[in-house]
Amino acid sequence: MRIGMDGIPLLTQKTGVGRYTFELASALEGLSEAPEIVFYYRTHWSKRLKTSAFPSNDIRHRLLKNAMLRFIPKSLKEWIGSQVLKIGDIRYQPDLFHATNYVAGPFSGPIVVTVHDLSHVRYPETHPVERLEWLSEGLQQTLHQARHIIVDSQFTRDELISLFCIPEKMITVVHLGIRQEFKPWDDQILTQELKEFDLEPKCYILSVGTLEPRKNLLTLLQAYELLPDSLKTRFPLVVVGMSGWKERAISMRLEALIRSGKIRVLGYISDDKLPFIYAGAWLFVYPSLYEGFGLPVLEAMASGVPVVISNRTSLPEVVGNAGTFIDPEDIELLAQTLESLLDDQERHQQMNRMGLQRAAQFTWKACAEKTFKVYQNVLA
Repeated sequence: MRIGMDGIPLLTQKTGVGRYTFELASALEGLSEAPEIVFYYRTHWSKRLKTSAFPSNDIRHRLLKNAMLRFIPKSLKEWIGSQVLKIGDIRYQPDLFHATNYVAGPFSGPIVVTVHDLSHVRYPETHPVERLEWLSEGLQQTLHQARHIIVDSQFTRDELISLFCIPEKMITVVHLGIRQEFKPWDDQILTQELKEFDLEPKCYILSVGTLEPRKNLLTLLQAYELLPDSLKTRFPLVVVGMSGWKERAISMRLEALIRSGKIRVLGYISDDKLPFIYAGAWLFVYPSLYEGFGLPVLEAMASGVPVVISNRTSLPEVVGNAGTFIDPEDIELLAQTLESLLDDQERHQQMNRMGLQRAAQFTWKACAEKTFKVYQNVLA
């Protein structure tokens, strides 16, 4: 079996869809009946799975090409991409094409598409205009073309059926997984690894996610400000994540808190360091307004860190009874919840155990096996 796979999400730092694409492809290649995968990278096809956005031996070429692409009109870029896709279709003749990022281009064979969430429909105001246009134009057409649809959660499956009238038999729920590196680490190792970030193990609150309105970081910042000064001194807030869009209000509030010395913004953290940042936290907070899955929450639980999360969308499905749920728009409730958990050792240990047990149920191998089964069914 030869699979064409959309590798465009791998061309930037691996967050969200890029993480999904990379981990799924890696796990598929590790199966006993592994399919052959050929990746479509917009300007070319390759059998090589990109492990980073800019390979060290190719960084100047990539940066130059990306800079040049910014000056090419959108319509021309789309035309170039579609022609490259057609050429690869003819040259490699994949049995099917897996569009891992909502939208598929022109492909002659069967298409499987992964729809991660429908936030652009539910919360259009939280997305940049260009992304809304791309999803509005491309998703409907892709859903019409697709032989089968994969979603990350039962929640997104129900959303698709409700909003797009997709037949149930056309959709398969395939939960995401967790890398083995996300686990509890020994304090001695954590102390060494966290030195470069000027952090101490179990002495900070952590939040991870792209800086964009849907992640609701403003609510967390406002709730954190309500905590007693003694707690803020003991537990600074650490924010990890790439810059996103519509983040001006977030950035302004962050700058004020950074000056106070009670908050640390680390930006994007590399794959080899991120597990230690997770495992070193005392508490993980994720008040997102809308999620199709919520992978950072799962990574925190696998790292042995209790989680405080939104009670909306897919998060209850993923977390089960292993977390503390809050209304993501209730600032005072979030502050009260944080204050009560920061000093409750017994509750902390209980949530730690429950989180580890729950997270163990999600693996990338299982994700790959279920996805491969979808491929087989489509080609049967």
